[in-house]
Amino acid sequence: MTNITLYIMYAGLFLTALLLIEGMYFLIHDLRSGSKDINRRMRLINKEGDNKAGLSLLRIEKQGGLTAIARNMFPKLTDIMWTAGVVMPIGRLLAFMVGLGLFVFLLLETVTASPLYITAPLSFGVGFGFPYGVLKIRSHRRQKAFTNQLTPAIDLIVRGLEAGHPVTSALSLVADQMPDPIGSEFGIAVDEMTYGLSMQESLDNMARRFPNQDLRFLIISVQIQRVTGGNLVEILTNLSEVIRARVAMQKKIRAVSAEGRLSGWIVGLLPFFVAGFIWLTSPQFFTEVMDDPLFIPLQGMAVLLLALGALTIWKMVRIRI
Repeated sequence: MTNITLYIMYAGLFLTALLLIEGMYFLIHDLRSGSKDINRRMRLINKEGDNKAGLSLLRIEKQGGLTAIARNMFPKLTDIMWTAGVVMPIGRLLAFMVGLGLFVFLLLETVTASPLYITAPLSFGVGFGFPYGVLKIRSHRRQKAFTNQLTPAIDLIVRGLEAGHPVTSALSLVADQMPDPIGSEFGIAVDEMTYGLSMQESLDNMARRFPNQDLRFLIISVQIQRVTGGNLVEILTNLSEVIRARVAMQKKIRAVSAEGRLSGWIVGLLPFFVAGFIWLTSPQFFTEVMDDPLFIPLQGMAVLLLALGALTIWKMVRIRI
């Protein structure tokens, strides 16, 4: 091993250790900073003693420099970070991905001495794919929680309107009394209204930050009522019933398609587990035929057919209503 390779290894290990320590620090800090506040916006307001503190959740969107460049280059990743509830500069996340990929690459090169065409794609997949997958899972869970919270939120708005509150005050009831994610999202929108933006701009910003089909229906209903008039209580009551019925139908469909989804996971992951087990127990099973010119094309065709089968199953069990 040359000195340059050794220095690169040390630098990668140092960068990865630094990022992991920083990530663990923020994780422990978040876990220890829990309080009885209903959502993170209310926690910030009570901690800072300032009603504007909730708007600090938007500070990432206002940052310039390299953060703005990275945000423009990876807009979808920025949206996923927001819906996942990760309030951090996207540059820090990208640096963590690079450090993790470099650490995995150096680890594979040192421990397994595998060829570069195996370690490089695997390191890239782990470094970028693993954090992205975690964000997607967390984003999906928060999206699902938001949808489940939306009907109680609409009912709360309806009760506020029936009590004689204006629309803004009714929306603030959701911000003050509902947990995350819907509590903080409505709270940020209410804060924007309080400090200068119109209701339409604030609600549109909320829909842009947290894209949700049912939320868009709610926003359109409020905006149409403000322009044309009408009984907003009746409109929102009917909307709540429609959303509640659709969510119930989605749960029934998910229960019926559970067997197909489980089959898809087994079909998709079992070949990789079998290949990994064979590689660990009898590596000569692969090394003896790696020099064959048809090895790489046949393996690529197998992966392609496997991906095609998994995609077909996914399309069959993914039913939208």
